[in-house]
Amino acid sequence: MERRFPHLCSPITLGRTTFRNRMFSAPMGGTDIANDGCIGPKSTAFYELRAKGGAAAVTVSELMVHSSDGSHAYRLDESILNSLACATYTADAIRLGQEGKTVRLVEMRDVLAPDANVRHRPLLLAEIAKYVDVRTSHRALRVTKEGVVCADKEGNEVLVPGRSVICPLGQRSRSRVVDELRDTAPFVRIIGDAARVSTITNAVYWGYHAALDI
Repeated sequence: MERRFPHLCSPITLGRTTFRNRMFSAPMGGTDIANDGCIGPKSTAFYELRAKGGAAAVTVSELMVHSSDGSHAYRLDESILNSLACATYTADAIRLGQEGKTVRLVEMRDVLAPDANVRHRPLLLAEIAKYVDVRTSHRALRVTKEGVVCADKEGNEVLVPGRSVICPLGQRSRSRVVDELRDTAPFVRIIGDAARVSTITNAVYWGYHAALDI
């Protein structure tokens, strides 16, 4: 049988590092973040298991260069109000609930995590139901000392009480900038968040097919 990639399992040297084969595990984000911004024991165990799968290298997702760098998404300091940045992930809402904290999650859409992985979503929603009070179809209007004032589906103002408020802000494509680039090259294909804010899976898919069309 002729192998399509005959050198896949052969060692390769990049710079001063020799890898046992040419398989590299893609980065995956984790939400087990300690107060100093480092990954916790659950994430460490997760990456150890991935390393046993046979890949030459396991790529860890984001990291924080210095603990005082407040710009990083995983900057976490529970002593400062609103700095629980990693809790913007739904999984951390579950973790905080498991620790005995009262967690209320406000979602502007009618359903929670509609674009989550189809295999993970049912498990995620089951855990959320145990530990998190979810308010769907609620749009945040303002933050007060008592909590967050939201508008419900009928437009009525509703107070969601809380002592700490975490703001997971969304994104919007800068379509005007994109339009200015359309005629700057013989072939221009708008992909990823520049076309529509979506997932990394869709961005890679669009990029692949854009390359095929060149």
